[in-house]
Amino acid sequence: MAKGLARRLLRWAEEEGRTFAWRSEHDAFRILLAEILLQRSRSSTVEKVYVELTQRWEGPSSLADAGIEEIASVIRPLGLTSRAPRIKELAQAVSQRGKMPTRARELRELPGVGGYVASATAAALGRADLPLVDSVSARVFLRYFHGSSEPTPSDAAAMAYASVARKRWHRLNWATLDLAAAICLPKRPQCGRCPLAKGCAWHVAQSATDGAWAGNTALV
Repeated sequence: MAKGLARRLLRWAEEEGRTFAWRSEHDAFRILLAEILLQRSRSSTVEKVYVELTQRWEGPSSLADAGIEEIASVIRPLGLTSRAPRIKELAQAVSQRGKMPTRARELRELPGVGGYVASATAAALGRADLPLVDSVSARVFLRYFHGSSEPTPSDAAAMAYASVARKRWHRLNWATLDLAAAICLPKRPQCGRCPLAKGCAWHVAQSATDGAWAGNTALV
């Protein structure tokens, strides 16, 4: 069941997945910066900010020397200019270290870097330690595995990632987020277009009730 989910999701993403500047990036600091900007922000808005930020300041050293107001003016479209001091502090910390960490546990030592941001960055670099799950990807996993066992988000993510090589975990994460944005919506998911519908326990339960909302409403 989990193997089928990962295979179909990755195949779907090859044709329908979104493209963003940071997804083709190999620089660890820039990937980390993107993950921080993505917190509580729309990907489409983040991309414009990310491109301007990385073009204006190419690395942690130059960003560390930038003024907080300068950084705030660039990230203002995200509506969270309070991140500016945090971004400057992060750049200073990385610049002082001299070497950018790539493991999640090391990334969490940096100022303002939480568990998910650290794990997502490590995964994009092929250095993931744990499966990735946030409120968005959890919706996909919990719906797919929904049933009498009522798995936790972490358990559901672990089942989904179990059949995928760690070096591909970042692709599964991106594919899951893309599916959640386009098809597995919080309300009125587009199950008829979903590549996972055939094995999705939540969809099966919904179909059995003639389209009425089925199961735990927290999953929608």
